[in-house]
Amino acid sequence: MTLRILTVTLGFAFFCFPIVLLAEADPMAAAGRIELVIENGETKTCSASLIEPDVVLTAAHCVAFSARNAGDGPVGWVFRAGDGVRGGEYGVDAIAVHPLYELSGGFSNYRLRFDMAALKLKAPIPNDVAVPFSQGLGAELGERLFLASWRPDASFKPRQRICEVITGLRGLVTLGCPVRGGESGAPILRKLNDRVELVAVLSSRSRVRVQPVGQGANVELRLVPLLDQFK
Repeated sequence: MTLRILTVTLGFAFFCFPIVLLAEADPMAAAGRIELVIENGETKTCSASLIEPDVVLTAAHCVAFSARNAGDGPVGWVFRAGDGVRGGEYGVDAIAVHPLYELSGGFSNYRLRFDMAALKLKAPIPNDVAVPFSQGLGAELGERLFLASWRPDASFKPRQRICEVITGLRGLVTLGCPVRGGESGAPILRKLNDRVELVAVLSSRSRVRVQPVGQGANVELRLVPLLDQFK
């Protein structure tokens, strides 16, 4: 939270007293990353986004192994909002993988459509740190959407760029932008005048002829059966 001190002058007398102004959270602070420290101090990292004060969305293939072998809980996973510095880190209490992802065998195109998982945080994130993205309608061909994905270097904010929706595999959002490792789970967003909407979750990279592309799973109609697992 940012505090600013103002000095107020009234008439001929000077009165100095603090006025606290609450700074609004960066609208893109809901885009962040999840981390898990594994053997030898190595860190597994994926992009992610805040969709409720205590729920984070990412790609299922990032966390499916943890969900299957949770034991007493998903020990070690943390979420970092925005630049990962000012918001601190939030522990994960439970992981839910989309049921149709788990029922699909192999890494098929059908399975990619449901490549999403939700992480329940141990505590809600305050609104002055990050405001959750609202859910939007599905992507349309030719629409210009916004991709916010984490860079491996933690000193930077998530990488942000505009990507056009192009023709690709049926049931997936195909973006005319190259993507790389660590960007899995990144939110694919629609910017409106008064808010930012979550449209899809980045799942994989591929090519359409010679053009490198990113592929994502639409969140419309797919979040409900995923989040129902926390009830």
